[in-house]
Amino acid sequence: MTKSILITGASGFLGSHLTQRFVDEGFTVIILKKSSLNNQRINHLQDKIISYDIDKIDLSTPFCENSIDAVIHTATLYGRSNEKSAELIEVNLLLPLKVLELAVSSGTKIFINTDTVLNKNTNNYSLSKTQFLEWLKFLKYDIRIFNLKLEHIYGDRDDFSKFIPYIINELLLKKKEICGFINTLGFILIGLVNLANF
Repeated sequence: MTKSILITGASGFLGSHLTQRFVDEGFTVIILKKSSLNNQRINHLQDKIISYDIDKIDLSTPFCENSIDAVIHTATLYGRSNEKSAELIEVNLLLPLKVLELAVSSGTKIFINTDTVLNKNTNNYSLSKTQFLEWLKFLKYDIRIFNLKLEHIYGDRDDFSKFIPYIINELLLKKKEICGFINTLGFILIGLVNLANF
């Protein structure tokens, strides 16, 4: 029997790579996305996935229409475009909490959250991500929960406003020199992020 995975944030960098990987591995892939977001990273997969626009449906619909074995929550809002705190809370705290509750009530076995390594007091983004982690610890649901703290993922199709692509671009343009702090950071090439063996 084919396993099914629901991925939030499938049009984003990490989510699009995971969507591609799970499609390639033969999983039934169900995605949640906003209709207004740019889907260029996953356009070539549209006929191979089940897609729901969360701003056009009730969030329970994917769980009612599909048997979902696992949820991978990658949707995130960083606040890089001066979004209001309430917007970050909606995407980084309320959305995953609602999806988690629906997953539990529908019998989903696994919930994987992608988290940040940033200290909760760094910015609104890190605070909202940490608040969801606190809820994960507080709630005692009958579901296996995995919280992955990801640090500096980079690779093909990444956004040049993110740390690694920005540094690489600056170095290529010879605008910056590498400093010693680079040696203390962890970098993960996207191809090494493998969740397909759950």
